[in-house]
Amino acid sequence: MKEADLKRYLIELAVEGFELADAGDAFALLDEHLESLGSLDPELRDSLFYEAADAWITGGLLDPDQLTRLAMRLESEDFLFKGIGPIEGNDVFRRTFSLLVLDSIVRRSNAAGLPDVHLPESIAAAMERYVREERDLRGYVIPYGWAHAPAHGADVLRSLMAAPMREGWSSRILAMVQELLLKSGSVYAHQEDRRFARVLLAHVR
Repeated sequence: MKEADLKRYLIELAVEGFELADAGDAFALLDEHLESLGSLDPELRDSLFYEAADAWITGGLLDPDQLTRLAMRLESEDFLFKGIGPIEGNDVFRRTFSLLVLDSIVRRSNAAGLPDVHLPESIAAAMERYVREERDLRGYVIPYGWAHAPAHGADVLRSLMAAPMREGWSSRILAMVQELLLKSGSVYAHQEDRRFARVLLAHVR
C-alpha cells in the first residue's frame, strides 16, 4: 500500500477509533508499514499511524510473540538507531516515533501482566545505547512536527520503571534520566521536564 493510500485508509479507520474488521490484520499492517514512523507527513506519522499502532498494541490485538518481533525490529539500526549521531536530520522522526511504539509495547506488556523479563530488559538495554548516542534534542520542527527525543525517551523509561525486571534496572533507568537531563546545552522548553518527572514518580510508586 502506497503512503497516500495508507493515509486514506487510516483516516477512515480513525473515525471508528482504528477498529479493524479483522483484529488479526493488526500485526501485518504494522509490520508492512512500519517505515511510516519516519514519514515527514506529521499527520500520517503522528495522528494516524502512531495512534493506530498504539490502539492496536495496547488494545491487545498483538500476541506476546508478535510484540517481541515488533520490538526487535524497532530496536534495530533501521528504526531506533536510524541515522543516529548528527545533531540534526530527518531520520530523527523514525527514531523518536519508534520510541513511542516501544512505549506502547511496554505498557501493553505491563497491563497484560506478562511475566517474562526478556522483553522489557531488551528494550531497556536498547534505551541505554539510544540515550547515550542521541544528539538531536529538537522539540517541534517546522514543517515536520514533533521530534521530541528527550520526551519520547522519558515516556519509555516511565513505562519500563513499572515493568517486571531484575534487580538493578531501576538505578540504570534513573541514570538514563540523568543523562537525558544533562544532554542539552540549554533549558528544555517543550515540557520535557514534566515527562522526566513522571519517570521519577513511577520510581517512587
